[in-house]
Order: sequence, then C-alpha cells, then structure tokens
Amino acid sequence: MNQNSKNKILLYAFLAAIVAVFFIPVPIWAKAAISLTLVLVFVYLRRSFMFFVMGAKKMEKKDQRCWDLFKKAIKANLPATQAIYVATAFIKQGDPDYGIQVCRDIIARKPGSEDAKSATVTLSMGLWVKNEIDEAISLLSDLKNNGYSNKTLDINLSTYLLEKGDTAEALRIIKESEDAGTISHGMLDNKLWAFILKGRFDDALPIVSELMEERKPKFPEAYLHSAQVMIHQGRVDKAIEYLDDAIGQRFSLNGTMGQAYLERLSSGLSDKATRKAYAAAMNHNTALLARGKDFDIDLNEGADYDEVSESQILKEKRVKKQESNAKLNHSISDDLDNDREPNTDLTEDDIDCYSDVEDDSDDISDESLAIDPEDEKALNTDVLEEDEREPNTDVF
Repeated sequence: MNQNSKNKILLYAFLAAIVAVFFIPVPIWAKAAISLTLVLVFVYLRRSFMFFVMGAKKMEKKDQRCWDLFKKAIKANLPATQAIYVATAFIKQGDPDYGIQVCRDIIARKPGSEDAKSATVTLSMGLWVKNEIDEAISLLSDLKNNGYSNKTLDINLSTYLLEKGDTAEALRIIKESEDAGTISHGMLDNKLWAFILKGRFDDALPIVSELMEERKPKFPEAYLHSAQVMIHQGRVDKAIEYLDDAIGQRFSLNGTMGQAYLERLSSGLSDKATRKAYAAAMNHNTALLARGKDFDIDLNEGADYDEVSESQILKEKRVKKQESNAKLNHSISDDLDNDREPNTDLTEDDIDCYSDVEDDSDDISDESLAIDPEDEKALNTDVLEEDEREPNTDVF
C-alpha cells in the first residue's frame, strides 16, 4: 500500500469517527470534547506533513525559516517520498550534509525499496557536491547494473563520468537515452560536453543550435558549453551572448559553476584589451572551462587567437538574409506560376444559375443565416499554447 492510499484511509477514518460521535448518546459537551480530541490526534499524526507544507511555502517566498520547518518534518517521521524532496532541497540550496544523512536514513530504513533507490540517486548528488565523485559513480553504477534506471539517474551518472573525464562511458549512457527516445535538455548538454572534451567541435555545432535556438534550457551549463564551441569557431560575439544568457539562469549548490564565474568570463571577453587573451585561454583550457573551474589567463598572450572579424560576421548575416529572401521570393514565384487562377468568364449556365438563386433569395431570412451556438464552438480554432514543455526541476 503506497503512502497516498494510507493518507486517504486515515482521512476517511477520521471523518467517519467525527460523524459517529454525533450518534453517541452522551451530552453535547461530551461530544464536543471527543471531537476536539479526535482533531488533536489527527493533527498530531499528520504533523510531519503540515511542517512539510509550511516549509515549502516559506521556501517559495525565499524565507530561510523553511529549513527549520523541514527539519521538524523529518523528525516527525515525514514519509520517504516527501523526505527525499527535503533532502534534495538541502543538497541544492542549503546543507548538503543534512540532505545526505536524510537519504542514508531512508536507504537503511527501507533497503531495496523504490524509495531507497530514489534516495540513492539523490544521495549521489550530495556526494558530488562534496566532491566525493567516485562513491557517487559507484552507487549509481550499481543501481543501473541491477536494472534500475530513470532520466535523473542517467543524467547524474553521465555528468559524474564527464567530470572524471570518462567520455566513452558517458557517451554510451547518452546513446542509450537517445535510443530510448528520452534525451532531455540535460542529457543533450552532456552530449555537447562530451564532444567538447573529445575535440569534436564541428559535431557539436548542431547541438548548440538545438539547445540555444529550440530548447532554451534553464540551467547555465548548457550556455557555457555552447559559448565554448563559439570560442573555438572564433565567434566571440556569440560566446558573450551565450554567457550573458547563462548569467540569467538558475544556480544551485549542485551546479558545476557559479554566477560570478560566468560574469568574469563575459567581462573579460567584452573588454577589447583582454578579449583575445580570455578567448585564447578559454580555447586552450576546454576541460576546466566545461566544469566551471578556474584556469590561468595570461593577459600578454592571445595574439595568435583567430577571431572572426566584425565585417565577416556582418557579411554572413547579409548572406543569410539574402538566402532567406530568395527562398521567400521563390515560394511566391512558384505560386504564381502554378495554373491555379479561377476562370472568371461567364457562360450561359452561370447566368441561368444566378437567376435561380436570385429568385430564391426572398425566401432566405436572417434567422436562417444565424450560426448555431454549437457550430460556433466548433469554429473556435484557438489552441492552448504548450509553454510548459520543459521538465520541472524545482523542488516544490
């Protein structure tokens, strides 16, 4: 029996007890006392969930009191499913050590269960934050080898492997996701990261296009990796654009980089005095840059960096615009060339037909021309915009 079923049974039992109280042959004050006692018992039994909900609301408002409420929920034996959410919140934004302990407690309490497996995936995130990558890889590899797999596990495991430089194993996991048709934004970014580490920048270009122009993910790593590819192509202008976009994304403790790191790179590339030195250093330190790690930048170097000139960029833009206009003109020309013009010549049959319609026109009333309400509904061609097409990675 899952937790939702247990919650429903408890609620129904409580409501049934409240109703039953009114049929007991005792004074009204006694009924009130019994009802109050039942309410207090119910609140006590559900206190962990109440602390959890209160903490979630505080967290939405960025109120730091949420952490104490979450801890109270855990102490009150919060069910494992919600406890894993709390652990994730601590690992991402609060205290990773506490989140790790919550996960270990769930695994010890319910070994082999689905909750324990889910807690193991979350535990790996905490270990990664603390730079204990080998244990994180070992935990997830064991889970995967024993037949357990989901999108989060695959993204996390491939990320840890790339962090260690094991591109071959990471690409194998990414290929499995592609074959299953479940490649997410995060997994596609990991593929881009792997191609950068292997120096396959030409193969990386289509991925950059898909991520930046179509998917537009909400995490900064994808924008940094796309900027790396642009640096390699000599397109410092696009690299700055992607870095600035990255600065506006969500950051958490389990991310690979901070906002200040990206701001420093963008500033260095934007300043003409340091532009070439930063670009050359970023191009030479691909592995460190992809992980959001610091690297040395010699401001006296970079003269050999081959940046695409502004005139060349403008020329490319003009060519693309001309190609776009040519396609449009060609499409219009095709339409005109096709023999699809209506025959406007009147024949005797057309005149006779018009006369018949004119004779019957008096029989047509305004009522007969009205649109039935049901038909009007059918004519409504509005559709819902599917804006929510990205996986929700928020904790609550």
